Amino acid sequence: MKRLIKGTLIVISSIIAVIGILYTLHHIPVNPLNSSTETNFYLSDNGDHIDIILEEDGIYKAYGWGSKIFFTEVKTWDDLTFGIACQALFTKPESLVREIHYSNVQSDWVKVDCSYKQLERIKKSIKDSFKDGIKKPVICKNYPNCYFYEGEGNYCVFKTCNTWVNSILKDAGLRCCAYTVTSSALINKYK
Repeated sequence: MKRLIKGTLIVISSIIAVIGILYTLHHIPVNPLNSSTETNFYLSDNGDHIDIILEEDGIYKAYGWGSKIFFTEVKTWDDLTFGIACQALFTKPESLVREIHYSNVQSDWVKVDCSYKQLERIKKSIKDSFKDGIKKPVICKNYPNCYFYEGEGNYCVFKTCNTWVNSILKDAGLRCCAYTVTSSALINKYK
């Protein structure tokens, strides 16, 4: 009985420690606030997922990286089941890059000023997120103005859509979190 209690306390303590570390890392800013206003891009946050929006070819393209299971089986939050969530977070499923097209800037997007060099770094990081650096389409029906491509790497609980955006911003020398799983910690750096 003592071993069971001791084991349970170790597991609970470990979980609390991990949560505490992740919470702390969410609030540690990385990179100074950017002072360059040479150009810009946008971030879009639906409360759970952040996209990076770039103006390309006269349209706005929102890029997001995530779980193939999640992107293809969860059209709305009502479609999310416990089983799909567990598969997406814990089985390291293949990833996809999602690209959504918009004709104009949306009112809820957050503008991020940057230098031309930083924007080029962001574009390169997004390109590197496509499997082998090439847009290989994945057919998904019933998603207007939305395109899916094979992604590089695997999605898991510690490598999510939001850690992807955070890593791209960090690599470009832009303000970000030491580490983040949630969208709010990152988007709040720009609001």
